[in-house]
This record gives sequence, C-alpha cells and structure tokens, in this order.
Amino acid sequence: MRISNVRVCALTAYIALAMLAGCSGGSSQMGMPLSVQTPGASSVLVQRDIKLDRLLTSIFARDRRAGGHTASAPSFMAPSAVGKPLLFVATSDVVDIYLQRGKQKMVGQITGLGPSGIATDAAGNLYVASVGSSGAGAIPVYAPPYMGTPTLTLDDSGYLPQGVAVSSNGTVGVANIANASFGYNTGDVVIFAQHSAMPCATVTNPAYAYGFYAAFDGKGNLFVTGENASGGIVLGEITGGCNAKKMRILTATPSTGLLFGIQVEKTGRIAILAEGGSTYDDLDVFSAPKHDSLGSPVSIVELVTPGDPMDFAFSASNHVVYTAEQGSGGLANTFDFPAGGVFKKTITVGGAPEGVAVTPPSIP
Repeated sequence: MRISNVRVCALTAYIALAMLAGCSGGSSQMGMPLSVQTPGASSVLVQRDIKLDRLLTSIFARDRRAGGHTASAPSFMAPSAVGKPLLFVATSDVVDIYLQRGKQKMVGQITGLGPSGIATDAAGNLYVASVGSSGAGAIPVYAPPYMGTPTLTLDDSGYLPQGVAVSSNGTVGVANIANASFGYNTGDVVIFAQHSAMPCATVTNPAYAYGFYAAFDGKGNLFVTGENASGGIVLGEITGGCNAKKMRILTATPSTGLLFGIQVEKTGRIAILAEGGSTYDDLDVFSAPKHDSLGSPVSIVELVTPGDPMDFAFSASNHVVYTAEQGSGGLANTFDFPAGGVFKKTITVGGAPEGVAVTPPSIP
C-alpha cells in the first residue's frame, strides 16, 4: 500500500490540530525497502489500504469524540465483577469492560479517553494508549476497580500513540503511529521503566515510519508491527529495555501482507494478526527470530471473522483469543486457540475498536 498525500496531510492536521487544507491526491513513495516478504496480490494491497483507512478514521474520531459509541455514564464498575476475569475493549472515547465468562455481560466503562491499544499487567492495572482533545499523547494507568483517576500517567507528549505493551518486570513499550515533533514518517517507540511517568529510552529506525502494535517476550525483548513510508509492512525488535539503543528490523514471510496486532505466547512463540479475505483472518505463529528473521509461520490459525480485526489478546491460559474488530458495528469476538474457526461468542461494542486486553493477562 502507498500512503497517499491525502492521508499524510490528514494525519499532519490531526497532530497539529489544524484544518485539512491544500492536500492533493497522489502517492507518497519514499523508497524504503520492504522488510517483510509479502504476497503480491492486488486484492491484498486493497485490503491493507482499506484497513489503514479505517485505522486513521478511528484515530480522527477519537479527537472529534464521535465514533458511534460514546460514554453511557461517568466511569463505573460493578462491585460484583471486581476480581473476576475481565475483557477490556477500547473504542471511540471509552474503554468498555466485560466479564470473560458466561454471556460476557458489560460490567464497567472508563470514560474521558481517546483510546487505541490497551494492555494489562499481572496486578490487573490497565494501560491505555490515548490521545486527548488537545492532541497530547499519554498512557494513563488505571488500577482496579478502574473508576477513579489514573494512578499514573505516562508522558507520551509529542506523539500519537497506537499500541502499548507491558513486560513481566513492568517495563512499558509504546508504539507511536506518528511523531509530531520530528515528522510524520518517524514512528518512534518510547520505553518507560516500571512506575515511571517519564521515558527512559526512545528508539527509532528509518524503516519504521508508522507504529501499530507491540508485545514483550519473556526475556524483555519488545516486538513491534508497523509500516514503512512506502506502505511496506515492518516488524521490529528492540532489546535492552531502558538501555535500548536501536531497533532491529526482522524479515518474515507471513500468510498475507497485512500485519497489525501482535502477542507473544507463553511458549515464547510470536503470534501476529494477519488479515486474510473478507470472511477470515489468520493468526500467524512464528518461532523466535534467528539471524534477523522470523521465517515462515510454524502454524496458521484461521479465524472466521465478520469484521476487520485490528488487535487481539490471549487469555491467561492461552486457550482463548479475543479480537477487537472494526466494521459490522464494532465487535469483540471470542475464539478457541489454537483451534480457531468460527467465533464462539461475540459482543457488538459499537464504534471502531482498536484495542483489546484481559485480566489476568497471558504472560510469556
């Protein structure tokens, strides 16, 4: 996919809070090398183009506070749900909270946000990649029962955060879809030490122009998905936590060229959401990288999906996958893993979901 000048101008205007004026059509072709070997089917390119359009549209909706799903009341949480396995879905200007079990009843909602990716830690704290009406990026952290003000807010100002991940030792990684200070074609990854509001490291790579989602493995290595300036999918690996200096670009051969959500299984294998056709999507599962390469998937789990998945989360047992899907009214679907197939539960959440997380989380 080529990111058109229209999209670049729109993203620029969003960050600068300026009017979209003077943008013209055409393609932005920066000549960046493709880091992932992608099948060359034109239908795949069209699907990727549509998916990024939906992502940017939902990003703009965060600032407009209009996305089809808004706060039903001030933040709330049912006392009976505290301590139970929960499912969080980020959509429009709220994070909805559901029970994982049974009919997945809605039991809470966090309001006043512009959320995208979300993540949880072993203590049940919820981290929200968020952009407020002022355009300032931040990662508010909410402790159970999620009704009050954040216990901590990580400073991601100057960026448009998209994905967030928390390691087993509490280090936080944030993938930014744009950098307001240094240009829109620099998707910096910002790292925070546990309990710290200010970044301890900022890492970038010229090939990583737009950051999407992030995940830590059990060794504290951070993996990120994104795109280069020419629209080629990019996978990056960052080692060292707060001592990180650079991003290593990984090659891979996914089942399709559409990579967004990423998680690491308990076994250390890397699962990446790869959009397939109009009625199914894949979870491509890779072994840990060797010699800067993930190679081909060691398994492909097909998910029959009515919507357009952006993100996913494993249950603590790794036997269930939850997806956040745009289209079809906005859905949160539940699948068996690694069986895949047709979803066994679905929630119409409204809006354009971009993030999903659970408590307790799956920790590699």
